[in-house]
Amino acid sequence: MRALKALIISLIVIGLFIVPIVNADLSGKGGYRYYPIAVVSGVSMEPILHSGDVVFIEKVNPSQIHVGDVIVYKWIGKKYVIHRVVKIYKFNNNLCFVTWGDDRKTNPLPDPGYPSECGYVKVKDPITKRYVFASGVPSYEILGKVVSFRGYIIKIPYIGSLAVALRK
Repeated sequence: MRALKALIISLIVIGLFIVPIVNADLSGKGGYRYYPIAVVSGVSMEPILHSGDVVFIEKVNPSQIHVGDVIVYKWIGKKYVIHRVVKIYKFNNNLCFVTWGDDRKTNPLPDPGYPSECGYVKVKDPITKRYVFASGVPSYEILGKVVSFRGYIIKIPYIGSLAVALRK
């Protein structure tokens, strides 16, 4: 009974968040903007994001992505990855983003990237302070960045756990 009550509350909350989110734009007019949502699957972004968390994705110009932002990008073969940007650089006219999951137990190295489009670059791990070589993700593979407010990711904790369980 307790699980059923939690599920019903979760569905109501998700319904409320699918409606437009108020956005105060730079013109000062305000307005509504719809954000696609994504369900986090896996532990690579713990402790910030957990499996089952629902996040909002904002489509942005790649020049608006900064080191420290959490982005969503398409990996080879239709897989989507939600990881943090640790370095931005240009390679052969491609704007490239090195990404890394926050949990160093499951992510001891940065994401593999696209070496043919982005080459390799030296990256300093912001947590351990050691250097490694990594390849970035080209800007055209980025779907957007995870919506945050004053540095805090806007998420609905664990609400997508059922979707994660059904995918497995």
